[in-house]
Amino acid sequence: MNVKNSMVEKLKTLSDVSEKSMASVMELGQLRSFKESEFFLKAGDTPQYFGWVTQGFFRMYYVDREEKEWVKAFLQPNEICGPYAELLTNRPSRTFIQATTDSEMIVFDWKKVMELADQNLELQKLTRIVAEQAFLSKEQREYEFLQLSLEERYREFCAKFPTYHGTIPQYQVAQYLGVTPVALSRLLNRKTKAK
Repeated sequence: MNVKNSMVEKLKTLSDVSEKSMASVMELGQLRSFKESEFFLKAGDTPQYFGWVTQGFFRMYYVDREEKEWVKAFLQPNEICGPYAELLTNRPSRTFIQATTDSEMIVFDWKKVMELADQNLELQKLTRIVAEQAFLSKEQREYEFLQLSLEERYREFCAKFPTYHGTIPQYQVAQYLGVTPVALSRLLNRKTKAK
């Protein structure tokens, strides 16, 4: 199964979209490769594109006033990649999006996809469901930060990204969990000793 067919099959699990409608969307997508550490988008750029990850990992992160990085999200295959809020508001991106490994995604022009969806009820429904999924993911992330301990957050992280070992550096995992690399290292050492 090629990468575009894989994307179509995944989206069809979210909403019943006809072959014709899906084909019209997929015609707009271009497969693009990224080397490790290559950027899909940098903060300050006005975004025009979003992508569907087909291989590898991407991280979305902020850089604060003290030049510290904080990971907003990691994106793995079969997930949508893009600064959704900035695409909606046509504002410069607040986030960096960078490949953490050699990666690939199918890249789409945001405006062209939205123009297509405006004329197609099936695609309108699909884009609504995709937006709802993004909201639920964001809501879960907020819950984890506000309600779970570091150990519980790390457990949730491992459940969501079971293949992250060797693909996401430990310091970036710490940034995602909202702690220093030293704090994460202490947690992992405790877990190793407890075995």
